Amino acid sequence: TIGQLSNLRKLWLYNNKITKLPETIGQLSNLRKLLLSDNKITKLPETIGQLSNLRHLLLSDNKITKLPETIGQLSNLRHLSLYYNQITELPETIGQLVNLQELSLSKNQITELPETIRQLINCKIY
Repeated sequence: TIGQLSNLRKLWLYNNKITKLPETIGQLSNLRKLLLSDNKITKLPETIGQLSNLRHLLLSDNKITKLPETIGQLSNLRHLSLYYNQITELPETIGQLVNLQELSLSKNQITELPETIRQLINCKIY
């Protein structure tokens, strides 16, 4: 399974027809960049939060409606790209991403941002 690729640092799977990620994605402990833009992903597994070394998570142009609470465990995340999805709300745990520098949320269906987003003081949100 993909989880056995424990030394993998970059995984580029953009512009495919991926609809979901395996739970074993969380076993990629050395992953720094995960590029999954332009697919058909509807949700992320809870295990995504185990990717503690992840710095770039690009999920634009998918069909994601909701992020798992575990997204807040990605303490080293610098860039989170979520534009052009179907997200209606962000989890409160988004505020735990204190190292986040860029968060793109354009072209979603978000009506309200969580209060915790104020904690992202070094982050550009667009």
